Amino acid sequence: MQQAEETCGQELATGANVPDQLGALFKHVAENLREHAAWVGNATPEAKREHEALLSAAERYESIGSEAQQTATSLRSFAQLPAAPHDPSKLDKQKLGAFLKKKVELQRKLAGALLEHAEQSQRVLDDLADA
Repeated sequence: MQQAEETCGQELATGANVPDQLGALFKHVAENLREHAAWVGNATPEAKREHEALLSAAERYESIGSEAQQTATSLRSFAQLPAAPHDPSKLDKQKLGAFLKKKVELQRKLAGALLEHAEQSQRVLDDLADA
């Protein structure tokens, strides 16, 4: 018995975990930036500039996080879309292959950046534990 091919809607829904996780991470980063801003305060001109910069960054991270999580919700809703016919004569395999190659490259680059940043965060966490 042959397994039914995944529909495009199901494939989109499966990919919702990426923006969902990105959204959760960015919302968390925004919370941390707000806490850092409160810690710095605004008692001096330098502190005030840093405070404002942190709050600005937090707002942007939160915006990205919110959009990413809304995207994930939207993608999950596509799971129920019925399969639609695709015209094989319109498939440009070279173009699709080039797109997928670039996508994999970007995904691996993002994964590397996230892992590198996680290592930096782990070092800070380790330093806090040692203090």
